[in-house]
Amino acid sequence: MRKIDFFSIFSVLVALMVMAASGYGLYHPDLYSGNDFSFLRLIANQDLIMLLVYVPILLIVTWLTARKSFRAVLIWLGVMGYFCYVYTGYAFGGVSGKILLLHIAIAAASFFLFLTKLAMIDIEEFRLRFEVTSFWFTAFFMIAVALLTETLWLQRYINTLSGPIIEFWMLNLKSVSAVKVLDLAFLGPLCFLAGFWLSARKAIGYVLTTALLVIIPAKFGTLLTEFNLISNPTQPNLLFGAVALVALILLINFQKKLKEEKLTNYHERISNYF
Repeated sequence: MRKIDFFSIFSVLVALMVMAASGYGLYHPDLYSGNDFSFLRLIANQDLIMLLVYVPILLIVTWLTARKSFRAVLIWLGVMGYFCYVYTGYAFGGVSGKILLLHIAIAAASFFLFLTKLAMIDIEEFRLRFEVTSFWFTAFFMIAVALLTETLWLQRYINTLSGPIIEFWMLNLKSVSAVKVLDLAFLGPLCFLAGFWLSARKAIGYVLTTALLVIIPAKFGTLLTEFNLISNPTQPNLLFGAVALVALILLINFQKKLKEEKLTNYHERISNYF
């Protein structure tokens, strides 16, 4: 009798909940009627990305993970991390009171699935599966993204002669404030730690970096000009687009460096993951 894969079952349930939340939001935009019009466009485009990109990716990597694909496990962690990030922001920001419980359910389910999976996998084995090569550029990129993420929100509190680097005009909205807290308290520090651990060739650095490289393109992609989040978008638009593109390229390169073949030698195993 085939063993039941509970991760696959709950992954499909999360995918169905995300499909319900994003699909319902797209067909009934009045759900978000309490938000600014331009911010509604941001949510609508984000729902569209969820529905057309991240849900299919989750279903594919869930199937591949069940077939013992190590690359799929890392992508799975990234998708779950992104769901947790987005829907935690939705829940704390109160973007929709009508489906608030659904947003909370998605945030909670993806968070605990992410933590449980991370606790169960052998992260040292993932380190050994990566080719012995330098990832200094990827590590530098992760630290740079961390500093950029923090700067975007903290620039208002830093006295500079030229003023803010990028002037956000919706910072006082409750929904945007929730994203601000998530970025400052979690996304920025995690990117920094991932880059630092990767430069030191720590096992957790490889796993965390791959997961974050799944999140970064969508995070900065939603800040592009068409979403009207910034008052003077020309230069920031190029910056955000470049960050998203570089993250995608590094993610593909990272996946190529990971060997799926069975390991036969564990002589380099270390006990200090951090």
